Amino acid sequence: MENNNNHNAWIQTFTGKKFYPFNPKPEDIDIRDIAHALSNICRFTGHTKRFHSVAAHSIGVAQLVPESMQLQALLHDASEAYLCDIARPIKRREDMQPYRVIECCLQATIYERFGLPATEPPELRQADARMCGAEALALMEPLIEPECWRWCTDLVDGKEHVSDLQPANARLLFLRFFQQYGGRA
Repeated sequence: MENNNNHNAWIQTFTGKKFYPFNPKPEDIDIRDIAHALSNICRFTGHTKRFHSVAAHSIGVAQLVPESMQLQALLHDASEAYLCDIARPIKRREDMQPYRVIECCLQATIYERFGLPATEPPELRQADARMCGAEALALMEPLIEPECWRWCTDLVDGKEHVSDLQPANARLLFLRFFQQYGGRA
């Protein structure tokens, strides 16, 4: 019989680890697991004209921020490697607060693992919104109810690059940028 205690709930990672998303430990976090999983998760819960991974999104966000923030930007959605991606309108519902707490705790642990601050600077959040807007315009057109997307589409200035990376290439590029931005496995 399965134990329903959340702290005992675990997943098997790409590298063969037992990982406890509800009780994460920095030493259990592996950049290879993050890169692999994010490269296989499609943005917008897969409702796009073509596949576009969370890894490709993260690479794009990292290219929009100052050099000092690039590693944190690359890892800003790393918790999704262990929890998956949930569409923004659903995640922001009041009854999803427990999920957001778990995600925040996991993301803070990931930042700790890689020596990054737990708080994301406003420039990173702005770059994330800009990339989301560019992705929405490139991958979701025609947008139904475009006014609902203005929070991010109005920020797009043409410097955002929505790539066509396949998962294997996204994974390799993610790992390359991780090293380039000073990340230590």
